[in-house]
Amino acid sequence: MPRKLARRLLAVAAAGVALAVALVVLATRTWESPALTRAVLDSLSGPDLEVGAETVRLSVLSGVELRKVTVDARLEDGRLRAAAAEATLSHRPLRLFSGEIQVDSIVVRQPR
Repeated sequence: MPRKLARRLLAVAAAGVALAVALVVLATRTWESPALTRAVLDSLSGPDLEVGAETVRLSVLSGVELRKVTVDARLEDGRLRAAAAEATLSHRPLRLFSGEIQVDSIVVRQPR
């Protein structure tokens, strides 16, 4: 009996280690795809605001990174056009489990 218990405990420990490794890999990996780029840009844009980017990368821990960003917005008094080399939208990672991204801060690098 103790031998079976030891094997079961070893199997549970091995499964726990494998799960921990998988979570670390998923948390530190970034995703980039045309579908992700389109989905993010569509969600950031609206009737009077168009956001464009060459690439969009999602990282579970660090947020959403947009490269070669453009913004074109209609305002009451005119139009706003801006560009930046990169923008990072920091989010709350736990919100990803419910299928949403809640942005806490936006950092813009090399704006024009």
